[in-house]
Amino acid sequence: MAGRRAPAGWSLPRAPSFAPGQRFGPRTPVVLARAAQLWQADEETLADLLHAALLVETSGMSLSHPTAVAGAVARQVGRSRCLADLHADVHGLVDRLTDRPASRARWRRAVRSFFGDEWAALGLHERDRMVQRCAGMLHDLLHMCLSVEAVADVADDELILSAHGPWLSGLRRGRPVPGDAWAAAPEILGVVSHLLAPLDVETLGIVAGVHQIAMTRGVTEAPGYADLCRRLSGWALVSASGCPWDPTLASLPGWRPLLEALPHGVLAPLALLEDWATCVSSALTHRLRLSGEDVRVLAAPFRQDLPLLERRLNDPV
Repeated sequence: MAGRRAPAGWSLPRAPSFAPGQRFGPRTPVVLARAAQLWQADEETLADLLHAALLVETSGMSLSHPTAVAGAVARQVGRSRCLADLHADVHGLVDRLTDRPASRARWRRAVRSFFGDEWAALGLHERDRMVQRCAGMLHDLLHMCLSVEAVADVADDELILSAHGPWLSGLRRGRPVPGDAWAAAPEILGVVSHLLAPLDVETLGIVAGVHQIAMTRGVTEAPGYADLCRRLSGWALVSASGCPWDPTLASLPGWRPLLEALPHGVLAPLALLEDWATCVSSALTHRLRLSGEDVRVLAAPFRQDLPLLERRLNDPV
């Protein structure tokens, strides 16, 4: 945030240098800039970062795996010492942001925002435990992002997607698709577009609404829907399997009457629809990781409005 002083050792350089002998190697300025996104973050952004980290963890993926891979890459290019120093310094930075007396109240508010209504049901001891657990999760997320950033110039795309996806999603208010690089293959997006193309604006809203109900209150015909969608969303944060709003969803024919009524013809993203569409594109991308029952559960709430969904999820793409 504007005016916030950088923690000791994390100031941004006035004149960035990419010399190899720096503290975190030649990409030190970029590593520091990524860290600044955290120490400048407001409480809402901290909560969004925690949400993205939790999605990855609950999806069966690991926040520590990309860090380990980055370590192997660093050894190949002589940057092991840089990552060792980074590991030690990340501990200090996260401790400063979460456990320093001047920071504890702010961090606790961020964790309370992350838990939402569930916070009120927790006892004092449980709240303290969750505050510590969330600090550990923030550490793992930051360590992963910065470790891969330090070797991003020699890392492959898969590693960069897995490490930067959760980070960027958190910074972008929990957007299900962190950026263009996380979009699914055109063939996958074509399937999603084809499924939604016949729907008018009202039915598109119904799909988004049913998804929200199934995520928050559950539906009897699809127990486990919310857990499945969280798993699919987590996969979409670490691989090219999401469905971006623009151009795939923004160009659906169903929006045309609404666009014609708008003065500038611009339609704001419908977050719930993008979230649902990303679950579908992630399921299509990672179909081999899903069981037949998973597919049935994902399609069940939409049998009336999208009767072809289950079949399309089972068709080869």
